[in-house]
Amino acid sequence: VNLDPIGDGGLPDIRGMARVKDPVRLMSITPSLKQLATNLGVFVSTDLEKFPTVKLSYFLFPGFGVYIGLSGDLLLFSSYREGIIKLEERIQGVTLGRIPAYKIPEGVQRYWRIAFQRLNPQLQRFLQSPLFANKGIPPISNLTITNELGDMVLSTRILASEVEISVSLPLVSPEKK
Repeated sequence: VNLDPIGDGGLPDIRGMARVKDPVRLMSITPSLKQLATNLGVFVSTDLEKFPTVKLSYFLFPGFGVYIGLSGDLLLFSSYREGIIKLEERIQGVTLGRIPAYKIPEGVQRYWRIAFQRLNPQLQRFLQSPLFANKGIPPISNLTITNELGDMVLSTRILASEVEISVSLPLVSPEKK
């Protein structure tokens, strides 16, 4: 998640993925899923250039969309088309060994990394985005405290006898600022 308002309609940059157990089966039921979405008032439009994607948007909010695509056994989603293309390019680069994979400790089921030093400028740009234009939201002062925090890392391991949760939030030393 990046709060910069570069998604459709000024949404934050949100990208993610989920592993699909049976991608062939998912593709086989896609036509019935498209019909279900249409019946529920969800617009479905496809883009087959570069990396095939589907844009889903609700009829009451047609300016906002979620883009989805399938890369092998990974279902990708993003709040804007270029975001999903960047995600696919990264996956292909890692798969082909051109770029290194992110380092995640072995045995971890969930891994979150939050860069607090980026939070303040992203939040300020998000609050000035078209999404909030003319909504009467007062300016929020700079959150300078986030400049003193390093990257928070939260990880979970699920074992047979316990759930292990680890949180690390280092402080940035004054000379590294």
